[in-house]
Amino acid sequence: MRKASAIMADLKTRLETSGFFGAVVLSSAQVDDQIQQELRVFGKHMFPAVIVAFEAGELVEAHTVEEFKLKLVVVDIFRPGTDAMALRVFAMIERLRELFPPRGHHENGCFYVPGGISAMSADPMFVCFAQQLTVKQGVE
Repeated sequence: MRKASAIMADLKTRLETSGFFGAVVLSSAQVDDQIQQELRVFGKHMFPAVIVAFEAGELVEAHTVEEFKLKLVVVDIFRPGTDAMALRVFAMIERLRELFPPRGHHENGCFYVPGGISAMSADPMFVCFAQQLTVKQGVE
C-alpha cells in the first residue's frame, strides 16, 4: 500500500513529465483562500501551472479500499479579450483529461479516477479550474 506522500510524489512526476505545465506544486492548502495564496509563489514564466491539494481520505467498501480525494488546480494568468489565452485554459483542462482519462488510470498499485471540473478563482489576476481526482488502493 502506498503512503499519501508517495502518491503525491507520483502525481507531481506525472504532471511534470507531461511537458505542458511550467510548474507543479504540492500544497498543504485546506481552503480555497490558501490555494489563492499559493498562486503568488509562481513567477510569470511558470504558467500554466498546477497546484495539487489534499482534500480528504477515507476507508470504504468495508475498510478494504483506501480513497484519497485530491484537487488538481490548473492556473494561468488572466488576460481579458484574448482568444489565445482562453484556448490555452481549455488546453490545460484537455491535458488533465489525457493524463487522467475518464475511465481511470492505474499507476503503482493505485487507481486514479477524475471527477468534475469547476472554476474556482477568486483573484482577478488568475484563471483557475479545479479538477477533482480520487485515488483508490486496496488496504493490506
